[in-house]
Amino acid sequence: MKNITLKKITAIAIISASIVYVSGCATTQNYALTVYSWQNVNISQLYPSWGYPNSTQTLTNGNQLVTYNHSTTVTTPTTISHNSTGTGDEHSHQHNSTTVISGGNTTTYRCTTAFEVNRNNIIINTSFKGNDCKADTSFISSHGYAANITTSQPTN
Repeated sequence: MKNITLKKITAIAIISASIVYVSGCATTQNYALTVYSWQNVNISQLYPSWGYPNSTQTLTNGNQLVTYNHSTTVTTPTTISHNSTGTGDEHSHQHNSTTVISGGNTTTYRCTTAFEVNRNNIIINTSFKGNDCKADTSFISSHGYAANITTSQPTN
């Protein structure tokens, strides 16, 4: 019982130190720190932090691939501007008008994260890909495995 309490205190101390050293801004390196912290951990410990996976498949070697997908689509507002100019006097008039439409662009941000699990239910490999695989300290705290978080190379 005493050993379990000491492990919990150590884990809390490590994650607290990580938060102090790791930048608060969302970076790919912080995401990597979070994902890689799950290597050599039982898969059952992943689910309370990450929730249900989007998919699970059996690989040819008998291992399981547990995958999480996240995507967000953002559309910038469309703006229309009119520019009119006129010249002339009371006998002749010239009028020019220009309409400019801008914005309305749609961008999709994605991140796919995979955990390979062996037959003993241990996560043996992790990977991620996408243009939105970024994490801040809050994400590290809620999704990282505290006992394995390190502060080797945090970035801003």
